[in-house]
Amino acid sequence: MKIGAGLSLPLGALLLFVFFLPWLEFSCRTPDGKEELLGIATGWQAAMGEMAQYSKDEEGKQYRVADPAAVAQNNAAVSARPWLLAGLIAPALLIVAGAAGLLGRLPAGAVAWCMVAAAVLGLFAVITASNTDYTEDLLAQGRQMKHAELAAQNLPPAQIEAAMQTYEATVRESLEKARLANAGPHTRPRTTVWFSLVLYMVIGLFGAIGAMRSGQPEPAASETPDAAHSPTDSPLPNAASPAAQPTAAASGSK
Repeated sequence: MKIGAGLSLPLGALLLFVFFLPWLEFSCRTPDGKEELLGIATGWQAAMGEMAQYSKDEEGKQYRVADPAAVAQNNAAVSARPWLLAGLIAPALLIVAGAAGLLGRLPAGAVAWCMVAAAVLGLFAVITASNTDYTEDLLAQGRQMKHAELAAQNLPPAQIEAAMQTYEATVRESLEKARLANAGPHTRPRTTVWFSLVLYMVIGLFGAIGAMRSGQPEPAASETPDAAHSPTDSPLPNAASPAAQPTAAASGSK
């Protein structure tokens, strides 16, 4: 049965395509409930520490920032999350196992176990991505910018340290007030993450079923009654056979 291989190949290709679609959305909610998009990251960008930055023009319309300096500065604030590359390894494993299974290079049981392994990797990637928060990344960027600003004023180290502590406390207080007002920055997974989650659960289910079936011993072939009592298998000579004819003639002559 090549059902597992037939499933893993197209689903792996689909999940590979989805990995390069937007996975995460970073936005800021104002106290009046409006959402302002700040950035979008695909699965690949989230793993590499990149983000497509968005801003607003004078008319309030959202646009993607294309200035290389601004993009580089924004990406410098985003931490790489290489463990999300599991979302790339999982579909690659499905594609390779599915192709090998369809070509007869890999047995069905091995394909099933590859599906289980890919499902575990994929679920780890999407669950981890769904819990990603870029707020701390941008706070780290703000701290770096504030420290550079204070250092440019040639202040003593003790004064810089005290100013940084005050800055940190102010920022945390502002974030807490925004959180209580159901506002402030937040990161949320997009539909592609939940879509991948469902697909990996389906793949894991079919893989587990296939793995259990491959581990069961095949039933022994039952012997038919005709074959069991076939004249050719009998140890006694057949009366119609040539070997029995001389014996019958000898007994008649006596």
